Amino acid sequence: MTAPTVRRHSPRARWKGVVYSEPKDGRYRQAASHPWGTPVELPAPVGFTLDTEELKDYAD
Repeated sequence: MTAPTVRRHSPRARWKGVVYSEPKDGRYRQAASHPWGTPVELPAPVGFTLDTEELKDYAD
C-alpha cells in the first residue's frame, strides 16, 4: 500500500492543499482539498492528523 500524498493544488490555489490517496493502476482514486491552516486527517497507512497551519508559509 502506498502512503497518501499531500501537495499544493496549483500555483493559483495557494489557499488549499490536496491529499491524494487510494492509488490504483498508476492513478489516485481519491483527492480531498483542504484549506491551509486546517487540520487534515491522513488516511491509512499514515493514519494521523496533519496540522497545516505552519505549512501556509511554504504555500507560495
